[in-house]
Amino acid sequence: VRAELLLTVGDVYFALGEYQRATELLRQASGLADGFVASEPILAARIYRSLGRVEAIGNDLPVADQRLSRAVALLRVNDA
Repeated sequence: VRAELLLTVGDVYFALGEYQRATELLRQASGLADGFVASEPILAARIYRSLGRVEAIGNDLPVADQRLSRAVALLRVNDA
């Protein structure tokens, strides 16, 4: 529940252009997602996608690429 709340609020801050605050919240959510990626892969993928998107805006492209690739991999595995 905490990770979902952090994701939602982080996405709202992103939409408002508050990228620093969004990054802080989404990094917290990502830390939590690392602990439940096996049991809730779709939620983890959503978190990694949102964090990757905000990192790309901040020109941290290698890290953004890593996060977005992880999100895509989780979605592919769970789509099968």
